[in-house]
Amino acid sequence: MPVQLGGGRTADIDAVGYVDLDDDAIFIGKHRLTEAEAQAIAHDVARRHGLRGGRPALSPDGTSNLAVRLPRPLRDRLRTKASDESITESALVRRAIEHELDTADSDHAPALLAA
Repeated sequence: MPVQLGGGRTADIDAVGYVDLDDDAIFIGKHRLTEAEAQAIAHDVARRHGLRGGRPALSPDGTSNLAVRLPRPLRDRLRTKASDESITESALVRRAIEHELDTADSDHAPALLAA
């Protein structure tokens, strides 16, 4: 869908990145869209479609935060690996913890069964 950028310029809506509507002129037809109007439109669409803001839930059981202090070299490795895999650092940490716990569980499983 093309949007008018003013000055006779147009762009496809998918090609428009961050826009501060109070500084940048975006027109719908001949009407200039303001930041307040865009927020009102977004809230109305969310209300009508039952959408909530934020990210999707990671678990139906909820989540909690955990702060961890890492040595800088380890943090650098984490950042690099996450970037290489195109995932967040949090996702990589969750995966590493799950792997460690799953491995620990399987290591202890025979001892628990023998008891």
